[in-house]
Amino acid sequence: MLNWYLIYTKQRQEDLVADKLREHGLEVFNPKLTVRKTVRRRAKKVTSALFPNYLFAKFDPSENQRLVKYATGVRRIVGFNETPTPVDQSIIDGIS
Repeated sequence: MLNWYLIYTKQRQEDLVADKLREHGLEVFNPKLTVRKTVRRRAKKVTSALFPNYLFAKFDPSENQRLVKYATGVRRIVGFNETPTPVDQSIIDGIS
């Protein structure tokens, strides 16, 4: 059964992990936030992860848990007692 799961990544490696998982055919949701910041007295648009060190991936744990768990840049799949906890689709819809 395909569900969304929360993936905890190494620092600033959300994009790398997202690319690696997409290469293996998984659907990935990596929400971004664009804000205007002043850098050296100039206004600049800066895009960063909405949830630093986290992203969402849709997969079947019985088939892809090992692939996700050991992908480059992944620290762990968020869950309890080594069992990934699914994220409800309504949460994904609310963020996007």
